[in-house]
Amino acid sequence: MDTLPRTMRLPEGLVSKEKHFSRSGRIVLSSDELFKDASWFAVLVGQGHQPKDYNPLIDAINSEKPRYLRRIRETVRMTASKMPEHVSFLSQQ
Repeated sequence: MDTLPRTMRLPEGLVSKEKHFSRSGRIVLSSDELFKDASWFAVLVGQGHQPKDYNPLIDAINSEKPRYLRRIRETVRMTASKMPEHVSFLSQQ
């Protein structure tokens, strides 16, 4: 079933993504990217790539992290409060 040779060269874009991710965990996306960062993360980790260091951009958002996470929590809480209970939803189906 596998007809492609194992020695096939990888496209430069993929090699670049692997290098960036392996160096710092950063996933670089182009404007016309088909996959988003979560998908690339799954692919790269699934292929055995592990970052040697963390993404330095994390340092820039650390001071905002607690406020950002509180906003997410509140948004989820407000959205969930407007939704029916699970059993009620299922009984409507």
